[in-house]
Amino acid sequence: MKLKILFLTLLFPLISSCSTVQEDSEKEPLPEEQTQTIETELWEEPLEAPNEPTQVQQAPEEVHENIVPERNPDEILSSYRIGKGDNISIKVFGEPDFSVTARLSREGSISYPFLRELELAGLTVSQIEQKITNGLKGDYLVDPKVTVTVLEYRQLFVNGQVNGPGGYAFEPGMTVNKAITLAGGFAESASRDEIFVIRDGSKTATPEPAKLDTYLGPGDILIVKEYQKYYINGAINSPGSYGFVPNLTVEKAISIAGGLGQYANSWSKIYIIREGDGTQTPTRVDMKTAVYPGDIIKIEESPF
Repeated sequence: MKLKILFLTLLFPLISSCSTVQEDSEKEPLPEEQTQTIETELWEEPLEAPNEPTQVQQAPEEVHENIVPERNPDEILSSYRIGKGDNISIKVFGEPDFSVTARLSREGSISYPFLRELELAGLTVSQIEQKITNGLKGDYLVDPKVTVTVLEYRQLFVNGQVNGPGGYAFEPGMTVNKAITLAGGFAESASRDEIFVIRDGSKTATPEPAKLDTYLGPGDILIVKEYQKYYINGAINSPGSYGFVPNLTVEKAISIAGGLGQYANSWSKIYIIREGDGTQTPTRVDMKTAVYPGDIIKIEESPF
């Protein structure tokens, strides 16, 4: 009996130990912090994947500098502000005594029946109509119907490389091409690519790029720039002047001029005299040197 009790005493801890090991291996949970970390990683991983964005982002719209929205003739005239020299017609329906034709004075005013001197400079046609309506209504007329028309606009001006620069009468629908034609056409040195317009009434008077079909307004100033050139001479196959192109280098300029001459090679010295340099001192350059408008490139003959 004692032996049986002893045997059971030794066997029970052994069985308990095995059971505990099995339960631990099958059911032992992960620490709480580690479990949370794994869950977080599983949720966040798709969001952080660089090749699988959760939202497709549209590329931002390109912003083009110095590009001014084109205006049509109706927009130009509807926003046009009357100024000195403009000749206008004012008509009041059914009231001939209140209908006048007048040219704005240097002060930008006109004399009008009953309302005396009216300051109109800087106003649009619709604003002038409203101003006269308000002045006549009540004291002089019950319900005046006022219509204002510009009979003659002030001049626009064409400057720069044209054959006849100066002021020209504006006509509705006038384009850059028509204005240049009125000014005698392009001069020989005129650039067809560098044409600018300063809009009448612009607070900054900033020149805006223009094309031949760009519409103009009264008082606008059109500027035609000179054709940009560079010059190349010396040991070159075709010395002379050439039209400047962007990103021009000495090597490209030589290529445009037909390449190096018979007595020149890679050992030849190359110089540039830069426009605006008061000393006109030739500067030694190499093939990769940038060329600018007005530069004079000189290729010396090779000593070998």
